[in-house]
Amino acid sequence: MGPIHPLFADLTERVAADAEEWEDWYNKSDPENYPMPGEYNSLAEVPRLMLMRILRPDRIPFALTEYVKKNLGEEFVYQPPFNMVKTYRFTTSRTPCLFVLYPGVDPTSWVEGMGRDRGVTAENGYAA
Repeated sequence: MGPIHPLFADLTERVAADAEEWEDWYNKSDPENYPMPGEYNSLAEVPRLMLMRILRPDRIPFALTEYVKKNLGEEFVYQPPFNMVKTYRFTTSRTPCLFVLYPGVDPTSWVEGMGRDRGVTAENGYAA
């Protein structure tokens, strides 16, 4: 194991020295949005994420979301709503369209709705 970064070497002592400030920070519902106490208030992003992982692992998904949004852009965080028509444009009669399903999502109505819009229905002679 390599040497410990000086900022983390005596972490417990530093937290104990500013216990009240750390407790206030720790008890916030969204501590990732507040500066850390003491000399940790100016940590670079990655060491701050590391310390957040140590002290408040429950907040890591939110902190990472903000990190990615800031450094890569919102398009890496927020998925646009599913668009069946755009998806259909990428398919052919030889390229199937696969749906990865998860609870609460059923693409059947999207597929059937697009079929109706294009006249592909049982009434028009298309078998189900």
